[in-house]
Amino acid sequence: MARRILILEDEKLLTKHLVRLFAGRGYDVQTVATVASFLHLARRERFEALLLDLHLPDGDGLDAWEQSRGQQPGARAILMTAHGSRDVADRARELGIHAVLSKPLNLSLLLASIGEASAPDA
Repeated sequence: MARRILILEDEKLLTKHLVRLFAGRGYDVQTVATVASFLHLARRERFEALLLDLHLPDGDGLDAWEQSRGQQPGARAILMTAHGSRDVADRARELGIHAVLSKPLNLSLLLASIGEASAPDA
């Protein structure tokens, strides 16, 4: 059975690249662009990893994780943001976020954060 990942990201080009990256590594990839869509899917299905954008049209990834983490036992949640701060990092830690990654994303760090051993070939 394929590993499952849910990506909450509203930037279409980044989403496309992430889908290609993870699908190429054998993941079943689902994507959503709003907190509402994320919550709907996260309540119905289970994922091994969840990639969460911080700023979204209808909220933020930390709120989405806070509302859904009970339905995703054992999942790794990774926050992706271009607007990190000490407050964001502190809140992420309090919510059990596995990693906070800055955009533009370092693929080696992203893969390591979800438990992959190495970066994709260039």
